[in-house]
Amino acid sequence: MAGEPHSGAPGDTPRNEDTALASRVLDIALAVLYNKDEDRILEVVGRSMMTLFPIKKFVIYVTDKKTGEWRIKFIVGYPEDQAKEITGVVYSRDAWDESLQVYRKLGALTYLAPGEDVKIDDFDTAFYRGFPKEMPPRKSPEHWHMMDFIDTILFDKDGKELGAFEILETTDGMIPSKEVISKIEVLASISSIALDLANLSRSQEALIGANSNRARIFAKMLNIANRMVSLRKGELILVTATDFLNSELGFRNARAAIWNQRYNRYMFISPTGLPDKDETLTKDTVYDDCEDTYRFTEDLYWIPARQLNEKRVALMPFSAAEADGIMTARESQGESTPHEDRFDLFTVPLRDRTNDVVGVLYGTDRDRDNMFEKDLLELMGVFSSMVSLAFRNSQLIRETIQTSEDLDMMNRLLFHDISNYNTGIGSYLDVAARPEASPELEEKALGLAMKQLELSNDLINRIRKLIYIREKGTEKMLTIDLVSTIASLAEEMRAARMDKKLDITLKSEESQCLIRGNELIHDLFQNLLNNSIKYDRSETVKIDISISKTVEDGKESWDISVADRGVGVPDDKKEQIFDRFAPRISGGKGIGLGLSIVRTIVDKYGGIIWVEDRVEDDSSQGAVFHVLLPAA
Repeated sequence: MAGEPHSGAPGDTPRNEDTALASRVLDIALAVLYNKDEDRILEVVGRSMMTLFPIKKFVIYVTDKKTGEWRIKFIVGYPEDQAKEITGVVYSRDAWDESLQVYRKLGALTYLAPGEDVKIDDFDTAFYRGFPKEMPPRKSPEHWHMMDFIDTILFDKDGKELGAFEILETTDGMIPSKEVISKIEVLASISSIALDLANLSRSQEALIGANSNRARIFAKMLNIANRMVSLRKGELILVTATDFLNSELGFRNARAAIWNQRYNRYMFISPTGLPDKDETLTKDTVYDDCEDTYRFTEDLYWIPARQLNEKRVALMPFSAAEADGIMTARESQGESTPHEDRFDLFTVPLRDRTNDVVGVLYGTDRDRDNMFEKDLLELMGVFSSMVSLAFRNSQLIRETIQTSEDLDMMNRLLFHDISNYNTGIGSYLDVAARPEASPELEEKALGLAMKQLELSNDLINRIRKLIYIREKGTEKMLTIDLVSTIASLAEEMRAARMDKKLDITLKSEESQCLIRGNELIHDLFQNLLNNSIKYDRSETVKIDISISKTVEDGKESWDISVADRGVGVPDDKKEQIFDRFAPRISGGKGIGLGLSIVRTIVDKYGGIIWVEDRVEDDSSQGAVFHVLLPAA
């Protein structure tokens, strides 16, 4: 008909529109293809969608490959405050799949969610601010409903979802036609290619950077390992190790704890290397963290955050905020969440030569962008082996030095102190043998010579006892009653001491308090009581002994306390007095072996010993020695 342009004529409006679109699509392709900046790609594509098609409100989702979550990376058509709120909306893989159930297919990649079937969940409310409670009905099948939205899915070269275009409102109030949908899908395909290329480019750059970073970290790791193997103190090794985990391996929270025998717990180490009594872990907790289920390498255990129960999360090294994040991740329904990866717990147990865990290194709260997962695990595996080796080496160094010091001290005792005793004996015998010596002087000199001989024999016997305990301290173990043993010993000592009157009282919660021990139990408490008697200058020595039961982590022990009224133990000597060959508490000549024998026996029995002031904060009022022994 005249006046109507022919559909195939060069000046046709549809052809002009197609040509303009093709030209614009080419411009977009040139702008985004090989662009490494994902945000720039989405900005160009998003703005182009708004100018090419009748769209009023529009967002672009991008999926997180690691977590499966869908996040909004571009938004247009909303007020600034609402847009900011919408950008914070995150859909899990499950939530996204659930929305697919109401879709109606519009094209090869495009789906319509009819507003009549859309449910508004709590996390969706940001999109529907200001909507009326009663929605007006759809005018016709072609008209847009207020609750409609259209998704065009973006796929990578392997057919995996990259994200989606989402139309939430059109400018003309109509559902886009098939022709418009097909053109949107062309732009979506170009966007998919651009995003895929950008991801590939970033991965290649990251790989190159990671290899370089890996080499740098490995070199630093070797340097630190060389430093650690020469350290004698395990606490310093742990501080060095945690510093490395925090500074080089992307952890925001690396902590270390060391076994404290006195408190029967692992104490976290401060940055200065001092144990913190307020931050502790039980032996059961640490050993649970080192179950074979979690073993990744010989010296590394990996516990996914999702597998940490509420009780474990409540303990260190997690803060309250971190604990909330972990539990949120654990309760989510998706396959994975960012918290799971971030708060996975890495554990490095540090064992002694008997395979007991005497220290532990923890790492959690990782900065994932710093290193690929595989690299992190490989480096953690190597590093954990280095730390374990350094820790064992420090024990060997300490034992070697201790053995050397013991030998030196043995030589001193045998060739110096005993020589002095022998010299004294010789001098007193010379005096007694003089022709001019009176009977009184002769008797006194012989008495002093005998005293020197007794001291010499006592010292030799104590040295023999130490050697015996170290070599055979756990032989012939039997079930022993502490109450009858200590009561019998107290009676023996009352009868044997002629120089002082002993007032020894014994109180016990139970009539029998059983432990596993041997004949050395007698030496243990004899040395402990002798120590209290020695440092009490009173003619009547009062000693109070009490036995009570304690329960720690479900394990029963007997706490035997020996309270005296002697000179006491100053704070700066409360640990030192149990060392082998420690100087005497009150100064003076000679070496005190009694308390070192006590500690050695207690160690052999699997117990602990410590000393406190009888009167709080006043060491001069006497001491209370506590011996904690496992109940039989």
